[in-house]
Amino acid sequence: MLAGCQHRLTLEEARAACTKQGGFLVVIHSQKITTAGVGEQIDSPGDCVAPDKFGTTGAPATVK
Repeated sequence: MLAGCQHRLTLEEARAACTKQGGFLVVIHSQKITTAGVGEQIDSPGDCVAPDKFGTTGAPATVK
């Protein structure tokens, strides 16, 4: 596959895939700012923060 020709997931698709892995999706909010004013807010999918990203296999830590 050529670089840049890969299907980009929509926010909803990315959120569903991340939730299926048991994680939380990071959403990136951006706006274009010009001399004419502030543009529309654009939400883009970021990284999926899932337990398997941390490499832990034991029980969750407890705070005493």
